Amino acid sequence: MEDAPHNILFIITDQQRADALGCAGTPWIETPNLDALAAQGVRFEGAYCSNPMCVPSRFSMMTGRYASEAGIHADPARPMEKRVIPEEILRDGLGHRMREAGYETVFAGKQHFPGKMTAEKIGFDVIEDDQRERLALTTATWLRQRRDTEPEKPFFLVTSFINPHDICLAGLKEFPQDDFEHTLVRVCQKDIAVLEQEGKLPPGMDEETFFDTICPPLPDNFEPQRDEPEAIDLELTRRPFRRSCREKWGEREWRLHRWAYANLVKRVDREIGLVLDGLKAGGLDDSTTVVFVSDHGEMSASHRLEHKDVLYEENLKVPLIVRPAGATETEARVIPADSLVCTGLDLFPTFCDYAGIEPPQGLPGVSFRPIVDQSAEKVRETIPIESEIGHAIIDPRFKLCRYFQGEPREQLFDLKEEPCEMTSVRDPAAFHEGRQRLIAAYNSADLWQSPEKQPATT
Repeated sequence: MEDAPHNILFIITDQQRADALGCAGTPWIETPNLDALAAQGVRFEGAYCSNPMCVPSRFSMMTGRYASEAGIHADPARPMEKRVIPEEILRDGLGHRMREAGYETVFAGKQHFPGKMTAEKIGFDVIEDDQRERLALTTATWLRQRRDTEPEKPFFLVTSFINPHDICLAGLKEFPQDDFEHTLVRVCQKDIAVLEQEGKLPPGMDEETFFDTICPPLPDNFEPQRDEPEAIDLELTRRPFRRSCREKWGEREWRLHRWAYANLVKRVDREIGLVLDGLKAGGLDDSTTVVFVSDHGEMSASHRLEHKDVLYEENLKVPLIVRPAGATETEARVIPADSLVCTGLDLFPTFCDYAGIEPPQGLPGVSFRPIVDQSAEKVRETIPIESEIGHAIIDPRFKLCRYFQGEPREQLFDLKEEPCEMTSVRDPAAFHEGRQRLIAAYNSADLWQSPEKQPATT
């Protein structure tokens, strides 16, 4: 490792899937600011989260550990506020580690950590609690003023935005079922107002023209998987508003859902642009490495699902862009999908690598800085992923899913031949070597296993 005197700006969005970038080739997504960032840096097409839910994913990014290591494996929307995180994990948090390396560590925006874990407890000074435009303005102001305060000391700044997470409220506000969901609708009225604003048709445009010209089309994998596991149906039973979306929304509603999502992505890109403008106005562009990521993806009508937590690629793959300090537009590169990165596990050791320090012992992640620096093409062969309904393990070609409940208990996907995951491999024996390789990696991964939800091992 080597010393890194430059600053680090870490930008996080919430629920932005990997293809929700204009530069990823999605024509109905407008992200000019993130596209410009990618044009000066490195964009990864094989980045996966460690868990497709907000709380466990954010825990992993800030600790470099699987959420199960802290016992986080239940529904994070309800019991997580009482979760006790071991003090040794908090003391080894990302902020503390970077602070020990001589960085000023600052956090702004959405935290959404489990239990009593806070940004302060993992080593950050918090400068803003807002998660929207005020967050962008506060962060931009801090950056503009930075060189006049402590110019000799590098900073590690996390700015964490809520959107496009507001899309979560689309089905919930239409089909709330129990007291908890009705309460969420009541307390999220401001967020719902943002969602409804972004879901409106353009002024002066009739519906026929709108749907014919600019409304996003349905995805290629709009229909449910032909051999969909019962675990997904059980999850829809647990969150019945999601079942209502699947059963009651037609093509028009799903396309409007994707339209609102596209506009929420555009909205957060605009806010990120304010931050990047502040970085430039503060004269910090050349001396700052910028890392952009989202905590997990969003189904956005794939398999007639919205929301997150299931083990489809739309939820697991996330955008990841790194613009190294001093990068120029001529250095733009795209790292192909077979070069795997786990953002929940690998970001922590990567930041330590840039800071010139060792990560805490025993972390399962690996620095992907060698890929950015072009000294390596790959840093890992597989990624084990946790979720609320089961586990997945992925290599450059195959994905093995093992579910806690229902049938089939196991699925194998050939992501090269069936990237839409409409059908799992019918004859796993034909891919015996690949399946056995994944099973061996799965068995060696330190993933949580509940005794009453033990996946099949045959």
